[in-house]
Amino acid sequence: MVILSTQIFLALIPLVAWLLQYSLSAKRKQLNIFRKHHPSYYLDLTLIPFNFFWIYTLNFDLFYFTMLFLISAVAYYFTSRYWIRMHRIERRESHMFSIKNEKLTPAGVVHTLFALIEIPMILSFILSLAENKFVYINSILLVIFLLGGLRSSIKVHGKIHQADISFFTIALLVILIKLFFFI
Repeated sequence: MVILSTQIFLALIPLVAWLLQYSLSAKRKQLNIFRKHHPSYYLDLTLIPFNFFWIYTLNFDLFYFTMLFLISAVAYYFTSRYWIRMHRIERRESHMFSIKNEKLTPAGVVHTLFALIEIPMILSFILSLAENKFVYINSILLVIFLLGGLRSSIKVHGKIHQADISFFTIALLVILIKLFFFI
């Protein structure tokens, strides 16, 4: 029962983050901008089943996950700084960043908190050497997420943005290597 409760709780994280971003974007009259940001509007929802099965794809302890969390937080900080700088340079309004105020919007704060939870979960999955059917299910979900991210990059930027291609390519390669060589 504890495992099922944990699975349900983890699966609800992307849904709650999406609902909060939706309502906060609607409040700021930015739903059209939110809908155009495909990673947040569509792809983050693929993480609902990913999170549900995530608990079965691990083979390490809390200390290891805590270290991944800290590494992810630092990496996310620098990634966020990069994207905020890009929004300032391109003068492109976002549902997550206000050019006028030059700070995160409430939806941006929600997405940041969501990412701080989700990124270590994705990293821990990628680095785990667990062997079971849930690893395959989550690998497929993550590949869909990553390929969708590349497609979304084209929709948002008119091309695959350099930062996107670097991250998504590395993650896809690691997942494929994991699937074909270690499991």
